[in-house]
Amino acid sequence: MKPFRKHVVLSVDGGSLYGVIPAHALMKLEEHLQEKNPGSDLLLKDVFCIAAGTSTGSIITASIFAGLEMKEVLGLYRKIGPKIFKSTLRSTIPFRFLFNYSYHSEPLKKQLEKYLRHKTEARLLTMGDLWTEDYKRDLVITLRDMLAPKTCFLKPYKPEYQSWTLVDAVLASTCIPTAFPLFKNRYADGGVGSYSNPCFMAAFEAIFCWGLHPDEVTLISLGTGIEKNKFKEDKVKCYNSLTWVPIVLQQFLDGVNRQQSNSVNTIYRKPEEYIDSWRDLPKGGLDFRRFNVAFDEADMSSEDPKFIEILIDKYGNALWEKMKYNILDDEGYDIEKPKDLPIPVPINSDC
Repeated sequence: MKPFRKHVVLSVDGGSLYGVIPAHALMKLEEHLQEKNPGSDLLLKDVFCIAAGTSTGSIITASIFAGLEMKEVLGLYRKIGPKIFKSTLRSTIPFRFLFNYSYHSEPLKKQLEKYLRHKTEARLLTMGDLWTEDYKRDLVITLRDMLAPKTCFLKPYKPEYQSWTLVDAVLASTCIPTAFPLFKNRYADGGVGSYSNPCFMAAFEAIFCWGLHPDEVTLISLGTGIEKNKFKEDKVKCYNSLTWVPIVLQQFLDGVNRQQSNSVNTIYRKPEEYIDSWRDLPKGGLDFRRFNVAFDEADMSSEDPKFIEILIDKYGNALWEKMKYNILDDEGYDIEKPKDLPIPVPINSDC
C-alpha cells in the first residue's frame, strides 16, 4: 500500500491474447483513480510518463498514450481475437508446419487503424505525435530487425522513428514468427530475443536515458500470465523433436522473463553494489513492482479466442487483486498529472 513516486513508468509483457489480463487490471486501476479523482477526466496517459511494451504489450502501451480509455482497449481485444485467430487449415497441426505463417495480420491492422488515430486530424497517430511541445510521453516499443540482426527500440524522440505510425510500430512488434508474416519482410515480434518482458528496458530508459533519480521513480511491470510447465518427467522418454519445440521455447521465455525482472532488482534496487558512482544512485533505488499470475489450467492458449473471458474474469481480476493492495492505500490515491510536473527529456544521446 505504497503511493507512486514522482515519475511513474509502465512495462507490459508480450503474450498475444493473454494481453487481456494486464489490460483488465489496468482498466480497474483507471476506474479506481477516476472514482477517487471525480471531474478530472483522468486517464492512464496522465499517470505514466514512460511506457515500454513488447508484442501485445505494445498494443496496450500505444493505446494508453494514444489517449484511449482502458475499457476501449479491452474492447479492442474482444474484437480482434476472433477476427485474427480463425481456425483454418494453415493454423492446425500438423499443417501449420508446412506454411510460413498461420494467421493474417490484416484484421489486426484494420482494427488498430480505427483506434490509434489523431484526435483532431483525419490521420493515424505517429510516434512523433507523442513528443511535441504540448505533449511528451515516452513510448518504447520493442521489435526485432531480423535483417540487421538486432533488437530495435522505437522511441518518439528518435528522429528515425518519428514518422512511424503507431499502427506500424505495433504491427512490427506483434509479428510472431510462424504465427504472422514478418512486417515489411524484415521486422518480427520484440520477444524474439530477450525482451518479451521489457521491464529492464523501461528502467534503463528512465534512469540512464532520462537521468531520473531512482528515488523518484516507480516502475509497474505487468506480466501476461505464467503457463503450466509443459515438461513432464514421466513422459520425457517419449518426447520427439516436435514435442521438444514448445517445451524448450517455454523454458527459454520463462528464463528470459525472470532474468529481466531479476536484473532490475539487482542493478536498480541495490545500485550501490553494482553501478558506478557517476550516477550517484541512492541506497534504496528504484521502486520496482512486478505483478503476474500463474494459470491453473494446463490447456490455455494465447491464440484461442474462446479463452478471452476466462482470462479476463479469472486471471485479469487476480492480477488486479495483487496490484491494488500494493499500489493503493486505504483512502485511495490522488494522482498529480504529469502535465503539471516538469517533463524531463532524454539526456543521453546513446539511447
